[in-house]
Amino acid sequence: MVYQDNGADILAVAHLDHVLKQLPLFSGDTIQCGQLDDRLGVWGLLHGLRKYTDTKYDILLCDSEEIGQSTAQYFTSAKQYNWGFELDRAGTDCVLYDYAGGALERRLRNSGWTIGNGAFSDISYLTNAGCDFVNFGIGYHAQHTTECFANMSDVEQQLEHVGSFLDKYAGEPAPYDDSWKYDDTYNHNDGYYNDNNNGAARKYCTCDAIYDNMFCRTMQHDYSWKYCPYCAGEL
Repeated sequence: MVYQDNGADILAVAHLDHVLKQLPLFSGDTIQCGQLDDRLGVWGLLHGLRKYTDTKYDILLCDSEEIGQSTAQYFTSAKQYNWGFELDRAGTDCVLYDYAGGALERRLRNSGWTIGNGAFSDISYLTNAGCDFVNFGIGYHAQHTTECFANMSDVEQQLEHVGSFLDKYAGEPAPYDDSWKYDDTYNHNDGYYNDNNNGAARKYCTCDAIYDNMFCRTMQHDYSWKYCPYCAGEL
Protein backbone atom coordinates (compact mmCIF):
# COMPACT_ATOMS: atom_id res chain seq x y z
CA MET A 1 0.00 0.00 0.00
CA VAL A 2 1.30 3.45 -0.94
CA TYR A 3 -0.06 6.68 0.52
CA GLN A 4 0.88 10.19 -0.60
CA ASP A 5 -0.30 13.17 1.42
CA ASN A 6 -0.57 16.14 -0.94
CA GLY A 7 -2.22 18.41 1.60
CA ALA A 8 -5.62 17.80 0.04
CA ASP A 9 -9.18 17.42 1.34
CA ILE A 10 -9.97 14.64 -1.16
CA LEU A 11 -8.63 11.06 -1.12
CA ALA A 12 -8.10 9.34 -4.49
CA VAL A 13 -7.76 5.55 -4.65
CA ALA A 14 -6.68 2.86 -7.13
CA HIS A 15 -5.12 -0.61 -6.85
CA LEU A 16 -1.84 -1.94 -8.17
CA ASP A 17 -2.62 -5.67 -8.36
CA HIS A 18 -4.17 -7.32 -11.40
CA VAL A 19 -5.55 -10.69 -12.49
CA LEU A 20 -3.74 -11.28 -15.78
CA LYS A 21 -0.36 -10.39 -17.18
CA GLN A 22 0.14 -9.77 -20.89
CA LEU A 23 1.92 -7.38 -23.21
CA PRO A 24 -0.28 -4.46 -24.34
CA LEU A 25 -1.53 -4.36 -27.92
CA PHE A 26 -2.25 -1.05 -29.63
CA SER A 27 -4.63 -0.46 -32.52
CA GLY A 28 -5.35 3.16 -33.32
CA ASP A 29 -6.95 4.69 -30.25
CA THR A 30 -7.51 1.33 -28.55
CA ILE A 31 -5.28 -0.51 -26.10
CA GLN A 32 -5.81 -4.17 -25.19
CA CYS A 33 -4.18 -5.49 -22.04
CA GLY A 34 -5.22 -7.65 -19.10
CA GLN A 35 -3.63 -5.27 -16.59
CA LEU A 36 -5.89 -2.31 -17.44
CA ASP A 37 -7.84 -3.28 -14.31
CA ASP A 38 -6.57 -1.36 -12.49
CA ARG A 39 -3.28 -0.06 -13.88
CA LEU A 40 -5.33 2.29 -16.06
CA GLY A 41 -6.82 3.77 -12.88
CA VAL A 42 -3.36 4.19 -11.37
CA TRP A 43 -2.17 6.01 -14.50
CA GLY A 44 -5.28 8.17 -14.37
CA LEU A 45 -4.55 9.31 -10.81
CA LEU A 46 -0.83 9.88 -11.28
CA HIS A 47 -0.85 11.39 -14.77
CA GLY A 48 -4.02 11.47 -16.87
CA LEU A 49 -6.30 13.37 -14.51
CA ARG A 50 -3.75 16.15 -13.98
CA LYS A 51 -4.55 17.35 -17.50
CA TYR A 52 -8.13 18.16 -16.52
CA THR A 53 -7.94 19.55 -13.00
CA ASP A 54 -5.65 21.54 -10.73
CA THR A 55 -7.57 20.33 -7.67
CA LYS A 56 -5.26 18.60 -5.22
CA TYR A 57 -6.00 15.10 -3.95
CA ASP A 58 -4.14 12.71 -1.69
CA ILE A 59 -3.38 9.31 -3.24
CA LEU A 60 -3.85 5.81 -1.84
CA LEU A 61 -2.62 2.90 -4.00
CA CYS A 62 -3.76 -0.47 -2.69
CA ASP A 63 -2.93 -4.14 -3.23
CA SER A 64 -4.90 -7.43 -3.12
CA GLU A 65 -8.16 -5.91 -4.36
CA GLU A 66 -8.54 -8.66 -6.94
CA ILE A 67 -8.79 -11.32 -4.24
CA GLY A 68 -11.23 -9.31 -2.15
CA GLN A 69 -8.67 -8.45 0.53
CA SER A 70 -7.73 -4.90 -0.38
CA THR A 71 -5.05 -3.37 1.79
CA ALA A 72 -7.38 -0.37 2.08
CA GLN A 73 -8.74 -2.18 5.14
CA TYR A 74 -5.51 -1.26 6.97
CA PHE A 75 -5.51 2.42 5.99
CA THR A 76 -5.87 4.99 8.75
CA SER A 77 -5.43 8.74 8.58
CA ALA A 78 -5.61 11.55 11.09
CA LYS A 79 -7.12 13.73 8.39
CA GLN A 80 -10.84 14.17 7.85
CA TYR A 81 -11.48 14.12 4.11
CA ASN A 82 -14.42 15.88 2.50
CA TRP A 83 -15.01 12.81 0.30
CA GLY A 84 -13.03 10.43 -1.88
CA PHE A 85 -13.06 8.65 -5.19
CA GLU A 86 -11.57 5.65 -6.94
CA LEU A 87 -10.74 4.96 -10.59
CA ASP A 88 -11.47 1.23 -10.76
CA ARG A 89 -14.67 0.73 -12.70
CA ALA A 90 -15.41 -0.58 -16.17
CA GLY A 91 -17.17 1.70 -18.61
CA THR A 92 -18.07 5.31 -17.97
CA ASP A 93 -20.65 5.30 -15.18
CA CYS A 94 -19.95 5.34 -11.44
CA VAL A 95 -20.93 3.25 -8.39
CA LEU A 96 -21.38 4.08 -4.72
CA TYR A 97 -21.60 0.72 -2.89
CA ASP A 98 -22.53 1.49 0.76
CA TYR A 99 -22.08 5.23 0.20
CA ALA A 100 -25.37 5.70 -1.64
CA GLY A 101 -28.08 8.01 -0.40
CA GLY A 102 -26.02 10.98 0.77
CA ALA A 103 -24.85 14.36 -0.43
CA LEU A 104 -22.26 12.89 -2.79
CA GLU A 105 -24.90 10.92 -4.67
CA ARG A 106 -27.07 14.03 -5.09
CA ARG A 107 -24.11 15.98 -6.48
CA LEU A 108 -23.22 13.18 -8.88
CA ARG A 109 -26.76 13.01 -10.23
CA ASN A 110 -26.95 16.79 -10.56
CA SER A 111 -23.72 16.65 -12.56
CA GLY A 112 -25.12 14.16 -15.06
CA TRP A 113 -23.43 11.01 -13.81
CA THR A 114 -25.10 7.67 -14.39
CA ILE A 115 -24.96 5.64 -11.17
CA GLY A 116 -24.77 1.89 -11.71
CA ASN A 117 -24.61 -1.17 -9.49
CA GLY A 118 -21.31 -2.51 -8.19
CA ALA A 119 -20.11 -5.22 -5.85
CA PHE A 120 -16.71 -4.32 -4.44
CA SER A 121 -13.54 -2.30 -4.74
CA ASP A 122 -10.93 -0.83 -2.40
CA ILE A 123 -13.21 1.97 -1.19
CA SER A 124 -15.63 -0.63 0.20
CA TYR A 125 -13.19 -0.91 3.12
CA LEU A 126 -13.02 2.84 3.78
CA THR A 127 -16.32 3.49 5.53
CA ASN A 128 -14.37 4.23 8.73
CA ALA A 129 -12.82 7.27 7.01
CA GLY A 130 -16.00 9.19 7.88
CA CYS A 131 -16.83 10.40 4.38
CA ASP A 132 -18.53 9.16 1.22
CA PHE A 133 -16.62 7.63 -1.71
CA VAL A 134 -17.47 7.00 -5.35
CA ASN A 135 -15.86 4.64 -7.86
CA PHE A 136 -15.67 6.27 -11.30
CA GLY A 137 -15.47 4.23 -14.49
CA ILE A 138 -12.06 4.59 -16.12
CA GLY A 139 -13.13 3.23 -19.51
CA TYR A 140 -11.85 -0.33 -19.67
CA HIS A 141 -14.06 -3.25 -20.70
CA ALA A 142 -13.95 -7.08 -20.44
CA GLN A 143 -11.78 -6.94 -17.32
CA HIS A 144 -10.35 -10.19 -15.94
CA THR A 145 -9.98 -11.54 -19.48
CA THR A 146 -7.27 -11.40 -22.15
CA GLU A 147 -9.73 -9.32 -24.22
CA CYS A 148 -9.66 -6.43 -21.76
CA PHE A 149 -9.45 -3.16 -23.71
CA ALA A 150 -9.99 0.58 -23.48
CA ASN A 151 -10.61 3.24 -26.07
CA MET A 152 -8.41 6.14 -25.02
CA SER A 153 -10.82 8.77 -26.30
CA ASP A 154 -13.39 7.35 -23.84
CA VAL A 155 -10.77 7.40 -21.09
CA GLU A 156 -9.87 11.03 -21.75
CA GLN A 157 -13.53 12.05 -21.84
CA GLN A 158 -14.10 10.28 -18.54
CA LEU A 159 -11.10 11.94 -16.90
CA GLU A 160 -12.38 15.32 -18.07
CA HIS A 161 -15.75 14.56 -16.48
CA VAL A 162 -14.07 13.53 -13.21
CA GLY A 163 -11.88 16.64 -13.27
CA SER A 164 -14.89 18.91 -13.68
CA PHE A 165 -16.61 17.23 -10.75
CA LEU A 166 -13.52 17.66 -8.59
CA ASP A 167 -13.23 21.34 -9.48
CA LYS A 168 -16.86 21.96 -8.54
CA TYR A 169 -17.23 19.89 -5.38
CA ALA A 170 -13.79 19.28 -3.84
CA GLY A 171 -14.51 21.77 -1.07
CA GLU A 172 -17.96 20.37 -0.23
CA PRO A 173 -18.01 17.79 2.60
CA ALA A 174 -19.98 14.57 2.11
CA PRO A 175 -19.98 12.83 5.52
CA TYR A 176 -20.63 9.11 5.64
CA ASP A 177 -23.88 8.13 7.35
CA ASP A 178 -24.57 4.45 7.95
CA SER A 179 -27.76 4.96 9.95
CA TRP A 180 -29.95 3.72 7.09
CA LYS A 181 -27.73 0.77 6.07
CA TYR A 182 -28.75 -2.84 6.63
CA ASP A 183 -27.63 -4.63 9.78
CA ASP A 184 -24.41 -6.35 8.69
CA THR A 185 -24.33 -9.53 10.79
CA TYR A 186 -21.48 -11.06 8.82
CA ASN A 187 -18.09 -9.74 7.84
CA HIS A 188 -17.50 -7.78 4.65
CA ASN A 189 -16.14 -10.61 2.55
CA ASP A 190 -18.92 -13.05 3.49
CA GLY A 191 -21.48 -10.49 2.41
CA TYR A 192 -19.63 -9.75 -0.81
CA TYR A 193 -18.93 -13.26 -1.96
CA ASN A 194 -21.82 -15.26 -0.64
CA ASP A 195 -25.46 -14.28 -0.12
CA ASN A 196 -26.38 -17.64 1.37
CA ASN A 197 -23.76 -19.77 3.04
CA ASN A 198 -26.12 -22.74 3.10
CA GLY A 199 -26.01 -23.31 -0.66
CA ALA A 200 -24.82 -26.86 -1.37
CA ALA A 201 -24.54 -26.78 -5.17
CA ARG A 202 -21.22 -25.79 -6.77
CA LYS A 203 -20.15 -23.72 -9.75
CA TYR A 204 -16.89 -22.47 -11.24
CA CYS A 205 -15.28 -19.20 -12.21
CA THR A 206 -14.38 -18.75 -15.89
CA CYS A 207 -11.18 -16.68 -15.74
CA ASP A 208 -7.61 -17.88 -16.34
CA ALA A 209 -6.05 -16.34 -13.23
CA ILE A 210 -3.76 -18.61 -11.19
CA TYR A 211 -3.77 -18.67 -7.39
CA ASP A 212 -1.71 -21.09 -5.30
CA ASN A 213 -0.63 -22.88 -8.50
CA MET A 214 -4.24 -23.58 -9.47
CA PHE A 215 -6.37 -22.05 -12.20
CA CYS A 216 -9.13 -19.96 -10.68
CA ARG A 217 -11.64 -21.66 -13.00
CA THR A 218 -10.92 -25.05 -11.42
CA MET A 219 -11.91 -23.99 -7.91
CA GLN A 220 -15.39 -24.90 -6.72
CA HIS A 221 -17.72 -22.23 -5.36
CA ASP A 222 -21.10 -22.44 -3.67
CA TYR A 223 -23.87 -22.03 -6.20
CA SER A 224 -25.28 -19.11 -4.21
CA TRP A 225 -22.06 -17.10 -4.52
CA LYS A 226 -22.18 -14.14 -6.90
CA TYR A 227 -18.45 -13.34 -7.03
CA CYS A 228 -15.27 -15.35 -7.02
CA PRO A 229 -13.21 -14.94 -3.81
CA TYR A 230 -9.95 -15.34 -5.75
CA CYS A 231 -10.28 -12.97 -8.73
CA ALA A 232 -13.45 -11.03 -7.73
CA GLY A 233 -14.98 -11.92 -11.09
CA GLU A 234 -18.71 -12.39 -11.45
CA LEU A 235 -19.82 -16.04 -11.35
